[in-house]
Amino acid sequence: MKKITFLVLVGSLLAISPAFAATPAQKLVPLEYEKKVAKKQQKTTSNSSRKGAKAKSAVAPAVYDCRVEVAAISDSRNNKVTLGSTWAEPLLPQGLDTWLEAVRTQELVNHTSKWNGSRQLQIKPSLNRLYSYAESMNIHGVVSLNVEYWLDNKLVDTKYYRGVGSKANMMNALGEYATALNYAVHEVAPEVIEDAKQLCKK
Repeated sequence: MKKITFLVLVGSLLAISPAFAATPAQKLVPLEYEKKVAKKQQKTTSNSSRKGAKAKSAVAPAVYDCRVEVAAISDSRNNKVTLGSTWAEPLLPQGLDTWLEAVRTQELVNHTSKWNGSRQLQIKPSLNRLYSYAESMNIHGVVSLNVEYWLDNKLVDTKYYRGVGSKANMMNALGEYATALNYAVHEVAPEVIEDAKQLCKK
């Protein structure tokens, strides 16, 4: 009887232990931010294209009457553990803080650092949702931000932004989920900058 009980106990442990040993290591999504690559325009030599280029170069750049300060992106998600799932397994983030700082620097700071003026604009972004998932032959990423705009220490606007990025599911690799999230940021960030421009136009 004791021998049977021992064998049952060992069998139970063997059945349980692999499930714990296999957890997050195989499902970590390595987040690494990459900016959107601008498409190269084809070169032309026609007279009309030369005239158009000269006309564009003659237009004075817009002036924004603000000095801009972009706060760190705070993490306000209800679920701070997972990023979504594959068809069968949960996805866990790796390097989220570094990724958020890269988004802040490359997409928000770099596009406003040369603005100068008499007013002070503070942009305070907060991450509400961040998830990625596989559907049919595609992988989707979703990013949503809440952004407060403070002009001369007064809250003048709060806006909600949501971006969706999609790509073909080539190998269902974890890096593809990260890429879809980057694509979602490419949709959101320009909207934030455009609203900041509206507040700072002379």
